[in-house]
Amino acid sequence: MPAARRYDSPMDTVPPRIVTLVLVDAAGTVLGALAPFEADTPWWMDMAPVVEAVLARDGLRVTVLRLLAAEQPAPHGGAVTYLAQLDSPPRHAAILPWAGTLHEDPMRHTYARSGGPGADLAWANAFLGAQGAALVGQPQQIRTWNLSSLWRLHTSLGRVWLKVVPPFFSHEADVLGALAGAPVPQLLARDGCRMLLAHVDGTDLYDADLSHCLKMIDLLVGLQSGWLERVDELLPFGLPDWRAPAITAAIGALVERRAGEFSSDQRATLAGFINGLPDRFAAIADCGISDALVHGDLHPGNFRGDGLSLTLIDWGDSGIGHPLLDQPGTSIAAG
Repeated sequence: MPAARRYDSPMDTVPPRIVTLVLVDAAGTVLGALAPFEADTPWWMDMAPVVEAVLARDGLRVTVLRLLAAEQPAPHGGAVTYLAQLDSPPRHAAILPWAGTLHEDPMRHTYARSGGPGADLAWANAFLGAQGAALVGQPQQIRTWNLSSLWRLHTSLGRVWLKVVPPFFSHEADVLGALAGAPVPQLLARDGCRMLLAHVDGTDLYDADLSHCLKMIDLLVGLQSGWLERVDELLPFGLPDWRAPAITAAIGALVERRAGEFSSDQRATLAGFINGLPDRFAAIADCGISDALVHGDLHPGNFRGDGLSLTLIDWGDSGIGHPLLDQPGTSIAAG
């Protein structure tokens, strides 16, 4: 399953991540903050180094809930402040006063709220218990950000992964179920936006060489070929519709909604582009390749391998459309 390294910035260009944790209890009551510390990695969504550092330095078990503030205008590195739930008895000497204010948002993901990750873990534990598996050791928080919460669970039957996604990615579980038996993560259970996934051996292949990248493209094409002329089976899952009529309408609506941000010349150029889309899509259709399943976030880091096999992970961005919508990622993969 995915490691926490991400995304497109080389390590030597990213400043260190200096972390401050604001602590709350299970009811969401603010307890204070911990003194800042440097995390081992700069990636904002990478939580394992944060949790481990707090346990080692302060003797406290915490679950990171969400990002509160960041010094940098965009990821990654710099001074960052997270909200974290304290999961062990407080040691008052380690907790400092915090004068900030927490703001509620009705759109906030469940896993970013106090008690949310605990409820997710309780669901996973109940399912595993029903299968005769027991947790071994503490669940490990690997990642949390606006697109997912990811936990590694060690069980008496091996490693599994708990992944929780926002509602707009909830179709990922359906896609994995439809792809059962293909080189994708094995779905063990799902409950709405929660998934339990079997462990995938190997490492995330961010730094794959050309030979590996060509195999990645072959794998993708094989998966897409299996869904040519079958997209109607995917529609009930609620995947985004990127087929010609839908994407043309969506682009037109976006330009209309943001028209005030463009100059008159830019609006004229965009209008010409939109008016020409039907002819462009007709020319593409004449090539004889129909719509299919699109991964939507294809890059080498979303492949996992051990030298013997490849697995294409992270299907939350998937949709329905022309297979070449994955072309930007295949271009990156092929170098």
